[in-house]
Amino acid sequence: MNKLFYFCILFLIFGCSSSDDSKNNSSPLNPPTWIQGKWSMGTGDAQSGFDFKSDDWCIFGVGLSTCWKSTIESSNGQYKAEEIIGKSSYVTKFSVGGINQTYTFLKISDKQIRVTSPTGTLVYDKK
Repeated sequence: MNKLFYFCILFLIFGCSSSDDSKNNSSPLNPPTWIQGKWSMGTGDAQSGFDFKSDDWCIFGVGLSTCWKSTIESSNGQYKAEEIIGKSSYVTKFSVGGINQTYTFLKISDKQIRVTSPTGTLVYDKK
């Protein structure tokens, strides 16, 4: 969880910049339908996980929520995203300022995914 916290700090430092009128040409996010919804581990206020929509995905944890679409759009081209979409896998590679982060989501079943992220590999349940 500490690694996720530090990554989010880096995310906020490098991902946010002063805005101007330029358009961002980053690739849009398109999570596959099988992964859309909320996936989490833990209970009550101690839950952490991911929330996937058709054009975005978010990381959430205790007192923390970060959505990639708004980060990419507000970064003035600094944040880049690349996706690899399969029938039972979804990979998103983010890069900013020479720092690369890869998230790999593998479908175990309709109710579970295995996530390999910068903080390790864990299994999440669909809520």
